[in-house]
Amino acid sequence: MTMQETAQDPASLQRLNDIVVPDATAWWPPAPGWYVLGILLLLAGLILAVSAIRHWWKNRYRTAALRELNVLREAFGTPTPAEPRRVVAGINRILKRTALVGWPRDEVATLAGDSWIEFLNRTGHQRLFSADQANAMVNIAWSSAISQQMSPSQVNSLFDSAAVWIRQHKTNEHGSESGPGKADGS
Repeated sequence: MTMQETAQDPASLQRLNDIVVPDATAWWPPAPGWYVLGILLLLAGLILAVSAIRHWWKNRYRTAALRELNVLREAFGTPTPAEPRRVVAGINRILKRTALVGWPRDEVATLAGDSWIEFLNRTGHQRLFSADQANAMVNIAWSSAISQQMSPSQVNSLFDSAAVWIRQHKTNEHGSESGPGKADGS
């Protein structure tokens, strides 16, 4: 075949052209769906941040109470330990102040003795304070015999129960409007 014949031949390879590739799609400006997705992700991030800040703000009193409890525990564990009577009174004081933040003053301030221990066990949603611990917390201020009988392990067990209550207690179980961060005069 001659050159002219091959040029006329529809099956000739000389008649082939290169494939034309379209231009690449531009990344900017993005499609409207990306704007919507970006706004939704931004809103979700803001909601999570606000939620985390509110959770921290509402529970900062727990952190302060745990810090105070640890200071008291360190004082108890020194080579010259504090008298158990003073330590148990300190634990009670920390628990009472913590409870005053989470519940209305008129509901908590008057609690003492067995009603105080029952309140702690009820609001901790488990029986955190055993009968021995309850007896020590209620009666140690009036009985030096109980103070002398308390071993360091019993006092440490009381520290542990108090720390668990501070971390896990639930406020507003009756649906009252007061609580941590609320202005109720407490």
